[in-house]
Amino acid sequence: MEIQLLFSIVAGALFVVANIIYMRDMFKGAIKPHRTTWLVFTILEAIAAANLLAGGASYGALSYLLATLAMIATFAFTIHYGVGGFETMDIIVLALSLLGVVGWWLIEGPAKLDLGGLSGPLVSAFMSGSAIVVASIPTVFKIYRDPETENFASWTCSLVGAIFVILALKVYSATTLLVPMVWLVVNLTMIITQLLSGKKLPTRLNTVAM
Repeated sequence: MEIQLLFSIVAGALFVVANIIYMRDMFKGAIKPHRTTWLVFTILEAIAAANLLAGGASYGALSYLLATLAMIATFAFTIHYGVGGFETMDIIVLALSLLGVVGWWLIEGPAKLDLGGLSGPLVSAFMSGSAIVVASIPTVFKIYRDPETENFASWTCSLVGAIFVILALKVYSATTLLVPMVWLVVNLTMIITQLLSGKKLPTRLNTVAM
């Protein structure tokens, strides 16, 4: 077994475990995920996999495909157990994030927009990365106000998974690295925000995820 394939399997498993932990606490009412963030994250996870495939990162894309399935399940339950999604900021964030989705469709979808000398996959990856950052804003603010509504272990598990995605890449380029690096930074931001929120994290958030 190639080492990149092993890293990809580990990354996919970590993402699935992270979502299982997240859904467990969501069912218990211990955390309150933000609907807008998870809707956009789910859409963009699928786009990320497509971008990685287009850039030649076949093993890296495998982990993203597994993560997409896990995120679809998580988002489905945020409809009932989550918060937000209807405030003005949520709508603005959703609209800005979906611009990245539209941009990807115009470049990589059936439309195949001609960008001249620019790389379609790279521009698409940039749009996806920008949308991920924008979509994370509601959750970052929510964590800062009330860190108990998110799961520290789940975000930590996802952070480690993002590192393994980068290790699993067969081709290192701006196109293949951009989105995985954005996910790594977003997960790290969630963790740091919880630690710096000025509030004591509950014991359950410090539970080892793996």
